[in-house]
Amino acid sequence: MGSGIDAYNSSKEILSILSNMLNYHFSTKTMLNFLSYIYEIKGNYESYATLDLLEINEITKVASLFKLGSASTLLFSDIDKIYENSSLPLDYTDLIDSFAINLKTNDIILLLTDGFTDYLSYQEIKEIIYNNKFASASLIADMLCNKIKQNNKVLNDDCSVIVIKVN
Repeated sequence: MGSGIDAYNSSKEILSILSNMLNYHFSTKTMLNFLSYIYEIKGNYESYATLDLLEINEITKVASLFKLGSASTLLFSDIDKIYENSSLPLDYTDLIDSFAINLKTNDIILLLTDGFTDYLSYQEIKEIIYNNKFASASLIADMLCNKIKQNNKVLNDDCSVIVIKVN
């Protein structure tokens, strides 16, 4: 969605605000609404920041995924699913996409930057996931990043991935 120093500074600011709010135990909806108001007051409509916020209840294995202008989130399970976003980067016109996800043991969730999918196709990602379904999350992340390096493409955007395995 953005790159360079402006994107970095926008993301850093968002994370700082959210980290501070976590200290006060606000609900996720309250934090996101508060973030919206801050950006509205500041008039910061040119933000390059995007946000994926994932909460997982470890007892019920129900996840809440909140997406604000971010790249697709991938779930590899009995039925694979792609969670997409309808809003622009931190576009606070009530377009926060939220999803309730029922997770099962061995499900794999990938939170990606948009640059990541510029260099690996969904099919390449899926192949790596299913060929290594029982590997650790960190090993799967390494394999995905190594595949990007093997493709020998010039990287014009950041490629970040978080791999979460459900136990």
